[in-house]
Amino acid sequence: MLPNLPLKGAEEIFVLRRLLEAFAVEEAARRAAPEQIQKLERHYRDMLEAATKKSTRTFIRKDFAFHEKVWEAAGNEYLAAALERIVVPIFAFSAMRVDSRQAFDLKQDALSHLPMLKAIKAKDPEAARKAFLASLEEWLFKTRALVFGEPT
Repeated sequence: MLPNLPLKGAEEIFVLRRLLEAFAVEEAARRAAPEQIQKLERHYRDMLEAATKKSTRTFIRKDFAFHEKVWEAAGNEYLAAALERIVVPIFAFSAMRVDSRQAFDLKQDALSHLPMLKAIKAKDPEAARKAFLASLEEWLFKTRALVFGEPT
């Protein structure tokens, strides 16, 4: 299924992700315990390090792990399970496509996670939601162009 994921399928995944993960980010901002925030910060640093080293495969793994920690911090195992099921295909498909293209700026993508992390740490659900949605829209824009070759 992954090699043949059409743009329409990716956009359907993004619709669900936009709804569910935005809620998860808000909940993480409300509920994250200090040790969960420390884990998020560690995963963010790992992602940034992989981006700096231009290690695309490691970056994709670290990026996904960061999102998993956000979902865990939301405190709803069913939400986390639903997001994993929804998001894994687009991460896997994108990893296969982006790995072969140098135009994808890993560091910029890593840095786009920082406002969300800061908002979660500040316990600001609205700011966390806005930061996530802005980052997701940028990622969808890049996915259309770099993964699917759509004009921007």
